This record gives sequence, structure tokens and C-alpha cells, in this order.
Amino acid sequence: MRRLRALAALGAVALLGAARPAAHPIHTTLAVVTHMPAERAVHVNVRIFADDLALGVARHPRPPGAVGDPTARYVASSFALWNPDGTRVPLRWCGSRPQAGVVWVCMRGPLPRGLRGARVLSTLQFALYEDQVNVVQAGTAASRKTMMFVPGDRPKPIP
Repeated sequence: MRRLRALAALGAVALLGAARPAAHPIHTTLAVVTHMPAERAVHVNVRIFADDLALGVARHPRPPGAVGDPTARYVASSFALWNPDGTRVPLRWCGSRPQAGVVWVCMRGPLPRGLRGARVLSTLQFALYEDQVNVVQAGTAASRKTMMFVPGDRPKPIP
């Protein structure tokens, strides 16, 4: 049932998006996870609506003595990638770029053996919106698989 609601909400984007250009009718993110074999690394680029990101960062707990970019802390706490052996890939923040109402955030990490057998989880904005839908496209520059995450989902294997 959750998936049906999520798919219906995605369809509403196409129907309602033009009617309300100042607001977005759905809460969604898109993460593009690309394995770079020559670098033996993974690049992660996440697109988030700017107003949703600002709210998520503002409501994210700030640990005492925390240093660094609060946006980086928020995204790192809500997006994870695991190696095939089950260890978490340390994703390093590589910046953000605003673009027409959205923000693209960048992370990179070591992934020597590639994405086959790895797992991913995207829980961005789940604490804020019950209709949040996160799409993750994972693969190489030549071939990608698409996964969808809704609140309550667990990490998923990358096919």
C-alpha cells in the first residue's frame, strides 16, 4: 500500500507541478550513485528541494561540540552505502550546489570492488514527511538500476 501511495504521489508531480510552480506537491529526493572503476571509488550526487533541505537541517539534532557543515552532517546521517562485506562506505562531503529551487549535494567514498553486492539506504526527510519518496539510481555511467525508498524501508541490495 505504501508503494501505491508513493507511486500515486509521483504521478501527481506531473499533473500538479505546472499548476503550482512556486511549490512542489511531493517530497522527494533523487540520489545518483556512480561507481568510478578507474578511481576505485563511488560518487554520490543527491538532489533535494532547497526548502525541504533547509527544514531537515534545521530540525536535525546538533551534537554538543559539533563542527563542520550542518548540511553535510544531516545528509551523512540520512544516506548510507555498505560494501558487499557489510562495512559502511565512508562517504566524504564534496560540497553542494543550488540550482533553481533544488540543491545538489556531493559525496565520495572508496569502493574498490564496485557496487555489485553493495547495499544502499536513503532516509532523507523521512522524519519530516510521511509522503517522502527517495529515488536512488545506482550503477556505472553506462548502466543504472533504480530503487525507491519510502518511510520504513530497510537497506536494499544494489542489483
